[in-house]
Amino acid sequence: MTAHIMNTDIDPDRPATLSPIFLEDILRDGLSYDGVIISDDMQMGAITSQFGFDEAIIKAVNAGCDLLIFSNNGSEYDEDIARKAAGVIFSAVNNIISLFSITHGPAIKTKGKLLPISIFLIFTIT
Repeated sequence: MTAHIMNTDIDPDRPATLSPIFLEDILRDGLSYDGVIISDDMQMGAITSQFGFDEAIIKAVNAGCDLLIFSNNGSEYDEDIARKAAGVIFSAVNNIISLFSITHGPAIKTKGKLLPISIFLIFTIT
């Protein structure tokens, strides 16, 4: 599971969850990790205070997250959070050829082969 920590000596612009330097360069390439990368809660303040909903999702997928967590336990419960998050990803995938919104990720560039994207969203029902 990722953390939304910042280390400006490694990536001056993004927390680890949104950073391909942390997830691809260090975790996957440097440490040879080939398992599933799970985000921390994408609705935490470290993400929502700095990035919009759509932007954070795209950055997390681009960084290498395979599974995004949405706790949905904030002040306002959103019964459509999973559908909204999936919609952001599906829109980016639909535009991948012309816009390259999602540039890479373990689900796409595994062992040099283009693979289908699997999207998993975990959310808490309250």
